[in-house]
Amino acid sequence: MSSTHRLILICCGFFLMQGLAYDVDAKILKKDRLDVFELKSITKKRRHEFVPQLATTLNDPFVQTIAIGLRYAYHINEGMAFELSGAFAYSTKSGLVDQLRQSGENSLLRPTSGDPPTAEFNPSIVLPQVYASGSLVWSPLVGKFAMGREVVDMNVYLVAGVGYVMTNYANRLLHLPALNFGIGWRTFLSKWLCLNIEVRDMIFSQEIKGVNVLLHSVFFNVGFGLMLPTLPNYG
Repeated sequence: MSSTHRLILICCGFFLMQGLAYDVDAKILKKDRLDVFELKSITKKRRHEFVPQLATTLNDPFVQTIAIGLRYAYHINEGMAFELSGAFAYSTKSGLVDQLRQSGENSLLRPTSGDPPTAEFNPSIVLPQVYASGSLVWSPLVGKFAMGREVVDMNVYLVAGVGYVMTNYANRLLHLPALNFGIGWRTFLSKWLCLNIEVRDMIFSQEIKGVNVLLHSVFFNVGFGLMLPTLPNYG
């Protein structure tokens, strides 16, 4: 057999082996198929977000506040947004106030001589009624996570701004300036619907019995955001 014939046979055998290997690899990939997801996140750029939300306070042992509000945000780009928010609050004295008042009247505030008490537990209760704020929102963390076979877009954002609080103190309505700080987690349920979970702190100063006191209303917020337009703008 000439060297030319040998070279032709070697080349034919090489290509035949490559074809068999490709067929085996294709069968393996078909059997162990991996889902590939789109790397690009759902964008917020130049979109409007409307978020009805429900909130409750976390930090005041004497007052329980439940607030219902609406938040609007315009996303300038993926990292920055400007927002306006407002909420009406229903504030009531907690059961701890009555417990301490009863405890004081029965023990600490009653003189040992048996005379009736000369004082009673009557704390200065500030009842917030209305909250409003304008803030800048910065999203330093954008990513994805797996939920079963679904890949979900998410981002963590920080909030800072100024605001307004109306409180009821001793049956008087007071209008007070405030600062607003917070952190939130946004999870996209679809390209136009997202779940927002936040912790926010409204900080304001109020005069109580002649003394200016710095007060904090720390809220836990939950809301569903509607993004408009409903389709992301990738331009």
